[in-house]
Amino acid sequence: MAGRSVFASRRVRAWFALFCIGLLLIAVNIIAGRFANARLDLTREGLYTLSRGTRQTLARIDEPITLRFYYSTRLGDSAPAYGVYAQRVRELLDEYVAAARGKLRLETYNPQPFSDVEDRAVAFGLQPVPLDEQGEQVFFGLAGTNSTDDQQVIAFFSPQRERLLEYDLTRLVHNLAVPKRTTVGLATSLPLEGDVMAAMRGRPMRPMAIIEQLRQLAQVETIGAQFDAVPPDIDVLMLVHPQNLPQKTLFAIDQFVLKGGKALVFVDPYSELQAGERTERGQPADSDLEPLFKKWGVRLLPNVVAGDRQDAIRVAVHRPGGGAQALDYVAWIKLHGDDINHDNVVTAELKQLAMGSAGILEPVDGAATTFEPLVTTSPEGAK
Repeated sequence: MAGRSVFASRRVRAWFALFCIGLLLIAVNIIAGRFANARLDLTREGLYTLSRGTRQTLARIDEPITLRFYYSTRLGDSAPAYGVYAQRVRELLDEYVAAARGKLRLETYNPQPFSDVEDRAVAFGLQPVPLDEQGEQVFFGLAGTNSTDDQQVIAFFSPQRERLLEYDLTRLVHNLAVPKRTTVGLATSLPLEGDVMAAMRGRPMRPMAIIEQLRQLAQVETIGAQFDAVPPDIDVLMLVHPQNLPQKTLFAIDQFVLKGGKALVFVDPYSELQAGERTERGQPADSDLEPLFKKWGVRLLPNVVAGDRQDAIRVAVHRPGGGAQALDYVAWIKLHGDDINHDNVVTAELKQLAMGSAGILEPVDGAATTFEPLVTTSPEGAK
């Protein structure tokens, strides 16, 4: 009897152990299914950890997007640094695919000379780079398409833009996920879209270069210098040289920003463009958005322009007795190098920037907003 009792007890323990193992396997499968896309980034810099903005973009994908990564392995063989960078690009693309949960498809190609794959890469608009004196061309780019055959490309992955790699990839995906062009609402009293007075005299009314270039990237809609509300189709509000705006317009701008709208505001302590077109002495040539700037935690120093002896532009000044002398005009400055914030995508690719009678923006003490300068004067700058 004792032997049978011990045997029965062992059988119970064995069945119980098998039951526990079964539960453990079921739990592992559930966890694995739930976190199938979870990946661990062990790099110190978090190279493969996607930002919140990227994840939000990937979550907005409704229709499948196909990414085609064209990389010639011969490039990595000849220049190992490119091989390392290509590995990083590929692994980051894998992170995008995993986070998109089936909405992104990645195809990888190694173009060979005179092949259909090479022809396809060229047709997409990827940039071939000569590898040797014999003229062999290699590729290192990305082409993306959506369900409506819209196309976006990164013609060549330049190592100089490595710090902006995630931004470039996310922008490409966003443009395919949301193919609608951004609508910019332009509010200004300056003749940015052309000189009306010149048109009345029979001369062509040509927009300024900034507007012509902006129209290549976005839909520009003029909404006037003063308005009661920002039109609902406006994605970005562009205020240029706002002067004496009424309370209703200030309220409309504030409401647009509070609801998540984006605003580009250009203010000036002394507009040389407006000053050159004044018809009456004493007309103001400055602009500000002081009521809203105060809420947003920034202020423009009134009646002050930035001067810089180190970055001053040299101009020819006529002498009273005749002739000209070259002098540094400190109110006209050419910013370059460390004067430009190369860690922000807005100014990362700028080599130099010329400015005349530029104003000075400063953060307000105790502001809850973040103030990030994009361009600054040199250490020898002055007010």
